Amino acid sequence: MNWLHPEWFFWLSLLPFGVLIYIFRHRQRLQNLQKWLGRQKVFLTSSLSPRIRHLKMTLSFMALAFFILALARPQGEGEKVSRKSAGVQIILAVDVSRSMMAEDVRPSRLEFLKKELSHLLDISAGDQVALMAFSGSALLISPFTGDLSLIKVYLEDLSPDYLSSQGTNFRSVLKVAQKIFVNIEKKTKKQTVRVLLIASDGEDHVQKWKSALKSLTEKGVRIFTLSVGTKEGGVIPVKNARGEILEYKKDSSGKVVTSKVQPKILKQLAGKGQGAYYHLSYSGQAMKQLRSDMYQLKKTIVETEKTHKRKELFQWFLALGLILAFIELLLNEWRLKRNE
Repeated sequence: MNWLHPEWFFWLSLLPFGVLIYIFRHRQRLQNLQKWLGRQKVFLTSSLSPRIRHLKMTLSFMALAFFILALARPQGEGEKVSRKSAGVQIILAVDVSRSMMAEDVRPSRLEFLKKELSHLLDISAGDQVALMAFSGSALLISPFTGDLSLIKVYLEDLSPDYLSSQGTNFRSVLKVAQKIFVNIEKKTKKQTVRVLLIASDGEDHVQKWKSALKSLTEKGVRIFTLSVGTKEGGVIPVKNARGEILEYKKDSSGKVVTSKVQPKILKQLAGKGQGAYYHLSYSGQAMKQLRSDMYQLKKTIVETEKTHKRKELFQWFLALGLILAFIELLLNEWRLKRNE
């Protein structure tokens, strides 16, 4: 027999002390009656049955013991059952570089992206999702969790202030993602589809990502990419703490920088990563296609697991406790006198 909540046994161990207290109080009561009533004690207590009183108290302690055992949740061995399960492990890698603040997509590339990813999380119930922010380096914001509402909170809070190093470094994203998947693989043997979803405007300032990509795909990780921004591009506002625009980002020569979406590398990452590339737009077609592809991934990963389905036994202890408590209520320790 297995006990799901053995911590309740502590209260069971206190019952003998309750019995001792009852015995002590009973003897003390008899001594007080003898002291104060003397010979009248027999007459005044003749209608009280000590045996019934002791029996009622015994039943009370036994009922309480069975209630505690029921709370400890006893379970039998049960039987082995097979069940089918599906799961997808998704790392959301979100670009938080300064270029993501460009307003060629309203209200900005980053804000638009966060809104679309939030909708994606709404249809990802049952999946394990981790969140990563990246620019010149990559940082894990949240490890894998099934609590997608928590991921939404972290996602909403993302901004360029998360990372001090600017630029965009896809190699760093791939390396950090590999470490995350390796660590989670050691902790669980459950079969899953592993996905790295990279969302960015495509600018890359490092270019040395091919070896990191190969190491990741060799472990079966599939890479999907999302681009956000327009070909025409947009300027990058520099704002104060109140959100007011102070100026626009300039290059070393003092010229205002125009940031344009650059999908080339994102397409290469998705192609070599056995995934797909999407370009976000107001129409929502790209996100619909991504949702459809994610759904297909869930259908491909179905495995059979053998688990123990334990048999619940607490109801028997609960029933015995209720029966004993009911009997205790029916017993009357006062005896009716017969008329002579």
